[in-house]
Amino acid sequence: MFSKIALSWINKFESHYNYDAEYLKVLLRRCPRGFRKFNKFMPMSKYRESLPADAYFVAFLTATQSEDCGSCVELVSKMALEASVPRQVVQSVLRGDGALPQDLRLVRNYALNVTSQMAVEPRLSSLCSAA
Repeated sequence: MFSKIALSWINKFESHYNYDAEYLKVLLRRCPRGFRKFNKFMPMSKYRESLPADAYFVAFLTATQSEDCGSCVELVSKMALEASVPRQVVQSVLRGDGALPQDLRLVRNYALNVTSQMAVEPRLSSLCSAA
């Protein structure tokens, strides 16, 4: 029963975002227990408490770009726009042109430091913690 519900969810997700989620179908088929564990993690990956959507998606897009997954970047871009993140913010992150407001530039720089496994500048870390 769980597998049918999960497959239906995956199909809707694929259709909604025009995204190939075959890897999820394979995981569900080959290791239903693993899929359940993956599925339990998903709400945590979207948790942002009081963090504004634009800051969340600037960090999410930056991290996704660092992994160099084109289809994943497209997916996260669609999700950002769906969450009402301004198109110019999404485009600026995708271009990496620095045309972001100061607070979002801090978020992007922090995410770049983390995803490149560099030490996060103490000043940058304290600014992000204070925000």
